[in-house]
Amino acid sequence: MPNESTQDRSAVRIQYLPKFVKPMEELRAMVGETFVRNASPTMRQLLRLNFPCPQNLDAIAVATNAEGRKTAMR
Repeated sequence: MPNESTQDRSAVRIQYLPKFVKPMEELRAMVGETFVRNASPTMRQLLRLNFPCPQNLDAIAVATNAEGRKTAMR
């Protein structure tokens, strides 16, 4: 079925990967700074706009995302 719409269509693509895998797309660059400034907290979370990536996980003194634990020290 062909797309005969005259309006833009939006979609959110997500990946479920271990935290040490760098995301494949730079979503911030794709959506533009105007969108980023106006994004709701939910949209910021979905697009990982506040995620510090890329990041050297060995340089972090305190693990903030240890699966199954509230806090973890290295």
